[in-house]
Amino acid sequence: MGHFFKSQGQAIHQHPHQIFNLLIMNKTWFTPRLIRNLLLAGVIVFLLWYFFEMVVLVAVALLVAIAGSPLVKLLGKISIGRFKIPQGVSVSVTLLFFSGLAGGLLFILIPLFLAQANTIASINFNGLFSYYQTEIQWLESNMQRMGVMANDATLAAFIKDKTMSMIDFGQLSKLGTGILSFTGSFFFNLFAVLFISWYLLYDFSTIHRVIIKALPNDYQCDTDEFLGQSRSLISRYLLGLILDTLAMMVSYSIVLSMLGIKGAFVIAVLAGFLNVIPYIGPAIGVVTGIVIGITSHIGTGVFDGLDILTMKITLGMLAMIILDNIFYEPFIQGRSMHAHPLEIFLVIMAGEIIGGVIAMIVIIPIYGVGKILAIRYRHHFPQILTFEDQGKNMKPK
Repeated sequence: MGHFFKSQGQAIHQHPHQIFNLLIMNKTWFTPRLIRNLLLAGVIVFLLWYFFEMVVLVAVALLVAIAGSPLVKLLGKISIGRFKIPQGVSVSVTLLFFSGLAGGLLFILIPLFLAQANTIASINFNGLFSYYQTEIQWLESNMQRMGVMANDATLAAFIKDKTMSMIDFGQLSKLGTGILSFTGSFFFNLFAVLFISWYLLYDFSTIHRVIIKALPNDYQCDTDEFLGQSRSLISRYLLGLILDTLAMMVSYSIVLSMLGIKGAFVIAVLAGFLNVIPYIGPAIGVVTGIVIGITSHIGTGVFDGLDILTMKITLGMLAMIILDNIFYEPFIQGRSMHAHPLEIFLVIMAGEIIGGVIAMIVIIPIYGVGKILAIRYRHHFPQILTFEDQGKNMKPK
């Protein structure tokens, strides 16, 4: 091996004008076909960027279709005598089922959050300030000494002034317009997702066949297997994500209820959803849990024991986060993705470096699809000649 690199180094030193030919012109992969493919890839990337919002809607609809396809297949197998459920009816029932789940979840959660808001609104702030008067006076004196607030100001007035200064009442009219615009965009996007999902579920096999027939014969078999494996992988990932979220909700709810924390179910639901965000989500969930737990406790008119309450919530939720990192996530996500837990961890780290929180969420299925793509098409990759193959052309004459 050392003799090989030495001989190649001497050849390049003696014939520097042939380096360009060696690296570029004499390579079998540097062909017009490669240039065409690179230009085509560039155009595709530009179109994906330009129509990004539409791509997101199609991607969400595709996820809904992948998640709903098992139920459509199950309904299609049901028969009563010679009668079988039509494909269109199966698809419609599936989307109605998903919509009912989402609506039912909102129907359960909205009253809980409204009750929590009423609890916060009923807090006796005068009694709270009176109970912690010594601590508040100490804080006021230190803030006045550091010049944070005026000597004749109180902490309550300081907080009120800062809050009012952050609110721009001139923007209230724009806020109403923004809410109306958001509502219209939300329902339009929801309709678009359901519409696209319906046709994807209804014509999934047809779309699959069209994609396969549009490709050259050499790629049809591999693409067929790639699409099938990718669909199965994304289905497993979505199922694993749902199971992990539900497991964390149940775990948070049980532990916090055993510790006697008021609002345990609301904390569990919020922290469970936030747990979808790797690393950052659980930390936000703990902070949210502490705030909700303290406000629920104070709302009952009891102002003491906040330090013990904070410690209970923090330790209880941290214990569940450790359980998730050690058992739930590696077991559920690792099994669903057929990947080693260390592999999942490194991929999530790479996602955070590439694109922050959003990339951390979507990087795992993208990585899984990329692995399938590399495995299925590796024999189509061009074979690059080595220096050893070109060494004979560089020998001095």
